Amino acid sequence: MDGYAYNLWDVEKKIHSMNINEQAQANALDDLLATFWKEPWWVGGFLWKWFPEGQGHEGYFSKDYTPQGKKAKTILKKWYGK
Repeated sequence: MDGYAYNLWDVEKKIHSMNINEQAQANALDDLLATFWKEPWWVGGFLWKWFPEGQGHEGYFSKDYTPQGKKAKTILKKWYGK
């Protein structure tokens, strides 16, 4: 969604009225990994909300934090596939 990488506590309050923006999520992950990937102390991170079979989200999959089925999954494959 718009605002994906900033003040998520505000995004949560108005999630149903927010615009879907997969590119924002992909950009945020790509920037994060590009920044820290070569740092000796960086060993990875945790993905928030990865659902088996895509099940378990709160009913708004396209606006959920999961990268499953979104542009962000391609970014994760790019970095972790190295």
